[in-house]
Amino acid sequence: MLKEYAHRPCNVNASKDHKKPNLSSVFKKIFSKSKSSKHMFVKYGEQMVQSGTVTVDNLRTWVKLIQSEDNGKNVYKKKHYDIFNKVKVDEKTFEYILSLQSIETRQSPAKTVGEVDHKKSGSHPYVTPTPTTSTGTSATSTANTSASNLQSLSMPNLGSLSTSKTKQTTTTATCAPIMRNDQGQFIMLSILYRLMFTVDNIIHFADLDTLNNLSNLYIFYLKLIMAEPASANQTNQTNDNSTEQGASVTLNMLSLQVLAILLKLFENETLVPLYFNSKMIEALVTLCIEKDNLRDRLKDEEIGISDDIVTLLATYFKREPCRSIIERHPEWLELILKASSRNIKVHREVNPENVIFGDMLYESPLCTVYQGRFEGNDVAIKQQSVEGLCFEWPAFFREITIACVSQHPRVVKCLGACTENTTMPYIVTELCSRGNLMRALDSYVKERHEAPPLYLIHNMAAEAAQALEFIHSKSLIHRDVKSANFLVKDDFSVKLIDFGTSKMMQNQLNMTVIGTPIYMAEEVIRGEKYQQSADVYSFGIVLWELFTREKPFDGMHEFERVTYVLKGGRPAIPDTVPPIISELIQRCWHANPTMRPNFKSVLKTLYVMSHPAPLESVLTVVPMVDVNVRMCSQTLKMMFILMDFPTLMRCSQVSRMWRRAVFLAVSDPDTKQPLTHFDNNYWTPMINHSIGDLKRLMHS
Repeated sequence: MLKEYAHRPCNVNASKDHKKPNLSSVFKKIFSKSKSSKHMFVKYGEQMVQSGTVTVDNLRTWVKLIQSEDNGKNVYKKKHYDIFNKVKVDEKTFEYILSLQSIETRQSPAKTVGEVDHKKSGSHPYVTPTPTTSTGTSATSTANTSASNLQSLSMPNLGSLSTSKTKQTTTTATCAPIMRNDQGQFIMLSILYRLMFTVDNIIHFADLDTLNNLSNLYIFYLKLIMAEPASANQTNQTNDNSTEQGASVTLNMLSLQVLAILLKLFENETLVPLYFNSKMIEALVTLCIEKDNLRDRLKDEEIGISDDIVTLLATYFKREPCRSIIERHPEWLELILKASSRNIKVHREVNPENVIFGDMLYESPLCTVYQGRFEGNDVAIKQQSVEGLCFEWPAFFREITIACVSQHPRVVKCLGACTENTTMPYIVTELCSRGNLMRALDSYVKERHEAPPLYLIHNMAAEAAQALEFIHSKSLIHRDVKSANFLVKDDFSVKLIDFGTSKMMQNQLNMTVIGTPIYMAEEVIRGEKYQQSADVYSFGIVLWELFTREKPFDGMHEFERVTYVLKGGRPAIPDTVPPIISELIQRCWHANPTMRPNFKSVLKTLYVMSHPAPLESVLTVVPMVDVNVRMCSQTLKMMFILMDFPTLMRCSQVSRMWRRAVFLAVSDPDTKQPLTHFDNNYWTPMINHSIGDLKRLMHS
């Protein structure tokens, strides 16, 4: 067999007049030590890649040769795979490479995965029986793993990719899990990594199934490593040198190879959206999340890469659609928040020369807020001093990061920050000229000489709840909900501010008392564990302020207020407050945190009060919906009948529904405009253009 492989030329069929070797030369070749310094698989490999391309048959022969010589010890020598650095492969060859991980190596080829006799091997059907070397020692790093830990793990079927694209193969056959096969997986990963150095091969990786399966493979390795006793992993790491000399390859080496492939793919910027829509980011984040559990089990190089992965997340958070995908995963956001620092930023670093400071709006021992100008817009500038009270750079970067990851129409927009080469760092945000909630209501009275209408207060309360519902959906707890932390713009729209005390929710929090005392829930005052329901309690006090326009616990000293609240005392709700709001306030500040509603429930109640809004309202009614969505076709048709031709042209470009409404308007017999005018100037050219595009598409 070895003689046959050694004389098989690459990319060329054997010649018919090839001279058959005599028997003595065959025996001499098999049983004698080769005088050549090169192995047969090395010679064959060099000849195989001479043309720059590799076929399935040639690669299959090379794999068999490298597995056969020296009892397979050469498989784990990385230098033998360098021949693939400049090789181009086709789709069929790439599929064969992926299938290597599911092909049993150095065993009888007659048995498939489903036919392996697990009773004889004593292993789980989804986990390969531990192979042994010629000395009888364990050949994998999972020899000491308990069966109970591994039974819940199954290998993602990378080999199915080579069959799933073949029409003759059924779907059920591609979904079957496969066994562990360290040797085949090492060969597959070593070749795949080197293929990425040839640009023409990247197209094979730009496949969602391929990315998902490679990602699943990495997650699988991490789970196996965590299931192993730590002592076994430490032994494997100390024996890596002997492993490379021909013993078994460890899971640590395999996981590092997959990680190298996933990170190498990120060098191709055009495919980043595809990466974020696959399971690749989930696989990389798994390493970061399980970092502490894997610290003593993985190599230092792999653990160190976890910091780079977080930096990668923070970098792509500034871009769409990556940002939208990251925002759907609170655990990813938590990684960014924990790592927020001078080196890991998600904010825009502003140039101080572009920021103009104006009048001071607010001053406290912690910060000073100014009105200013930035890029032609009125802004608010929150400035702190590094020598100020309680200032810490990590906390400052954390506040900026939370503000950036919490961008929402109901959250004040962070335009950037100045953090480099300064002792007076500041954050630039949009300006809310009316101040906080209570000042905004007072400004309404001064301007119109009348009390704020009920629907205005309803809308402001609903928008404040929308902001907190969004924050909670990101697994954040604001921890300082109060009327002063809701700012109001000229049109009385409400924005949430101040994330300096916010924190990611980790089941339950048990920390120092943080917040403003009169808004604190009982469990926070006692220093007990609390959850997002603490923000709901504080919002109940804010609702009371809005609908009464009074100061809660007015006339009480600090100690009196705390004692009063701990005994179950709450501000009295006057009869002027609508009954439905009164009931909502009492539910929000309930003494039992589990009895408080979440903000989705709060919004449902407030929406009942907001719909329908009085006709005299000039404010935006929540929830905010685009006008082209709110209006039905018939309503739009009535509007369009009254419009001239240029205006109709612009309206028809808004959306498909608007275009349909324009058509209905101009086709109506009662329209004031002559129908032929629109036919000649708008509809006929547009229809002809569409028909022309369709014909060209059909011919192509």
